[in-house]
Amino acid sequence: ATDVRASGTGFVVAGWSEGEVTTVDGGAFAYDQSTNAGGTDAFLLAFNQNAVCTWATPFGGGGEDLPGTNSLTIAPNGDILLVGGTTSTDMPIAPGSGWYDPSNSGQAGFILRFAVSSRQLVWGTYISGTGENVLECVTTDAFGNIYVAGYTEDATLPLAELNGVYFQDALVSDYQGPVQEGLDAMLMVFTPSHVLVHSSYLGGGSGIFGENICTLTWRNALIYAGGHTSKHTD
Repeated sequence: ATDVRASGTGFVVAGWSEGEVTTVDGGAFAYDQSTNAGGTDAFLLAFNQNAVCTWATPFGGGGEDLPGTNSLTIAPNGDILLVGGTTSTDMPIAPGSGWYDPSNSGQAGFILRFAVSSRQLVWGTYISGTGENVLECVTTDAFGNIYVAGYTEDATLPLAELNGVYFQDALVSDYQGPVQEGLDAMLMVFTPSHVLVHSSYLGGGSGIFGENICTLTWRNALIYAGGHTSKHTD
């Protein structure tokens, strides 16, 4: 287990497993995957306030599917959101509304949304392009807007700019000896109906390991982000 979030009705745990997760049927419409699909799968466990497990399922495809560092959040309406990174090209995904990327070109981020009452997968999408993408963290604001962040070396990341919000329109790449460093942090913002309204790189020049946003939180109309960098010109 790697992450946990509580709500007024119980709590949810996320993690990953190379073996089998004991499944608990979440209901007629719930996403229920009976077995590990191959490699490492993510998993979700939902508990009520008495710590009784009411839903448990692995989630993944034939590759490596890992939740991010702070991979879970519970939206204002109670829906569960999970993010991470995957090498699977066959993850179960669902277009839902708004933004949708149906394919993984190698190493993609993923966003999953499960309905609070039915546990149905109502939105599942890759974030994929010409380079590695990994989503480490997710949060929502009081209005249900969704913020996801992590790191990328994808020069074709889908970008969108909100007026007055910090915006970097390209990777900041740098050579370190024989290695070209092109790893930047990234932040994406979606409306409650999953429309992409803001997306930006965040990075600087020089350094070896680049940037990564590992945690997000929202309060009083501000988004707070924390992570790490080896660059001195951010």
